[in-house]
Amino acid sequence: MMTIIGCSKSHTPNIFNKNDLKVISDLSNQFEALDIVDEVISITNLDKISLDPADSSIVIDDIIQFPILNQEQIDDVVKYLNDNRIIKSRVVSQKDDYANIIIIPENSDYYVELTKNIHSITKKYDNAYELHYGGQAYVTGAVPGMVQKEVKILLLFGLLLMSIILLINLRNIKAVLLILFIILTSLASMFGFMGWVYHLTGYNSFYFTMMNTSMPIVLLTIANSDAVHVLSRFFKELRELKDTKKAITSTMKNLFLPIFLTSITTSAAFMMLIFSPVGSMIGYGFTIAFGIMWAWLLSNTLLPSLIVLLKWNIKSKAISKPSYIENLMKIFGRIVTKNPKKVLSLGIIGTLFAVIGIFFITVEVQYTKMFKKGNIIRDSAIFLDDHLMGNVNVLLRVSSDLGPESLKNPKNLKDIEKIQTYLDTMRNVTSTISINDVVKQLHKTIMDEDDNYYTIPDSIQQINNLLFLYEMNEESDISSLINYDADQGIITALMKTFSTIEVPGLVANINKFIDENIYSSNKNLKFELTGMMIFIVDFMWLVIKSSAMSIALSLLAIFSISTLFFKSWRYGMVST
Repeated sequence: MMTIIGCSKSHTPNIFNKNDLKVISDLSNQFEALDIVDEVISITNLDKISLDPADSSIVIDDIIQFPILNQEQIDDVVKYLNDNRIIKSRVVSQKDDYANIIIIPENSDYYVELTKNIHSITKKYDNAYELHYGGQAYVTGAVPGMVQKEVKILLLFGLLLMSIILLINLRNIKAVLLILFIILTSLASMFGFMGWVYHLTGYNSFYFTMMNTSMPIVLLTIANSDAVHVLSRFFKELRELKDTKKAITSTMKNLFLPIFLTSITTSAAFMMLIFSPVGSMIGYGFTIAFGIMWAWLLSNTLLPSLIVLLKWNIKSKAISKPSYIENLMKIFGRIVTKNPKKVLSLGIIGTLFAVIGIFFITVEVQYTKMFKKGNIIRDSAIFLDDHLMGNVNVLLRVSSDLGPESLKNPKNLKDIEKIQTYLDTMRNVTSTISINDVVKQLHKTIMDEDDNYYTIPDSIQQINNLLFLYEMNEESDISSLINYDADQGIITALMKTFSTIEVPGLVANINKFIDENIYSSNKNLKFELTGMMIFIVDFMWLVIKSSAMSIALSLLAIFSISTLFFKSWRYGMVST
């Protein structure tokens, strides 16, 4: 579901006026005209259920007939909505100053395209109206563009900060440019690899998603480390040997194995993500592993070649004198070698103190908390919570073992009403909908709009008659609430955004209520929790499981490779 909310102009107290209703209608029609849109629901195209006085049949008409001729038409709409608060809450804000247009896409393949089309359609209304965008489909469609923008900014600032630090340490622009060249070529090769793999295999794990935003910074750090090791050691060797070729030969002789071991173990650790239960992490692991090994290859082939080809001034301060950081490291090294036991003790104490912090980690996968204040997704989610029905949902799939037509049984419908009423009492729930709402509305309508009859009829014959009269209208459609055989249905609870921490408790409370108040007296009904809220719970545990499994397998891979190279399990343990 994709939601767009536009408020009335500043000079109007609410959206119930000719101008604003005309704009809402125009927007709804433009959205509905898109080929990738399945359905649009707004105040201007809602269906109104009424009783035809001529033959006592149920009639379904548009709630608003355009063009609007007078204020009396609008007043009738307001009266109908005020008499049907549940319906009103889905399309109008609490203070009547915002309208809600719900857009249902054909399928998830069109989220990105639909998001762009929506912004294109609403652009001309930006100055006259306050517009908000939200819903799971909108977030899914908007995130790719945000990810692309954020990656560029992140990479730019990362390279800028790194260049400054390198320049302070190496004091040689030529050396800094060489390092940046290795970094950029490594990044380009990594993304090229990702693109080729997806192009050749079509494997969805190689999509660039929000989870992949850290890839450039990870590889930037590793490629930088490889190149800095080579150039720092080269400067040190050149200071002593006074010959470029001898200096680079000595440098590579000393650094080839350490850099290779670092790269191969790090690459292997990332490769362990292939066992992650989160599919997108498989592509992440493969791509980063390739990038790391490519950075190693460039640092051992391309970089030494460039160093030999370039001319270096041995008398320059950058080469003839150690850098500030190099001198600092020498001091630090002397302290460690003179006081190994004290340093070891401090290291152990610091590590133990840090490990205790693991117990204070909070897993949070609520996407609104992933964005900072001012971000359109976060701000719109907050707006939806404050003014409309919220930003997430829980679905209860209900089925009956008694076969076709069994969900029309009054006892089953009344049990469904129990759980629906319970959901309405929950703190985060703003609205619920099920087949019960249609049945009760029809019952009330057929009884001359008497509120006392907003109830479930006592017999299945009455219920069948009501639904038969309703389905005689071409505009009628209850397929989203109950299936054709009437033995499976959906209860939808719309909810305000809430923390992941609360989810397990909410799920447990719902299941407990069902066990104690429905299953105890009705064994034929079966309820299954699903929807966004349940996805959050499942995803939370996937994140924990994925992290724990990846860490364990990574440590095992590092231990195995180190043991093999050093031919000692003790050195393998130290490396791990």
